[in-house]
Amino acid sequence: MVGATCKASAGFWSALLSLPRAGRDERMLRGLAMQALERVGAAEAADTRPGELSYGMRKRITWARALVAKPGLILLDVNNIYVNASNHGFDPHAYLHGIPRSLVREIHLAGHTLTHIDGREIRIDTHSTHVADEVWALYAAALSRFGPVPTLIEWDADIPALDILCAEAATADRIAEPFRADTA
Repeated sequence: MVGATCKASAGFWSALLSLPRAGRDERMLRGLAMQALERVGAAEAADTRPGELSYGMRKRITWARALVAKPGLILLDVNNIYVNASNHGFDPHAYLHGIPRSLVREIHLAGHTLTHIDGREIRIDTHSTHVADEVWALYAAALSRFGPVPTLIEWDADIPALDILCAEAATADRIAEPFRADTA
């Protein structure tokens, strides 16, 4: 898809899934691609090459591709969104609002580490420490947008004592509680 416009790229997954390619089907796929681009607020980018778009708009194109492929489940990694937003300079809340509500079925949380590379502060999604306060705040924003979906805290390295893991889970429950009450 090198050199293709976003409109063509948004339908790429359908082609990859080996859907029929007759002229009528191509029109259907283009229609689905435009609907997906409109749904994620990227319709104005349809005739633009992806390399000419901002990072945030390219992410919207990625969500459009997901919509065209009709996924049944997206695991929303809130720590990863925060880490990438910090490292690449985009707004994590705007990113959350670009994700279609109907796609998120589970949220993942984790800790990250901070390091310096060439004098620049870099966050690395290590799953090896407590969930950061900024990630907890983004988690609350995600719950506000997507509702009280199941949440998993990932701690894959430097695993602490069980009481520390339980405290992290309790924090997630405490933050999620008001959102559960809204749906009761």
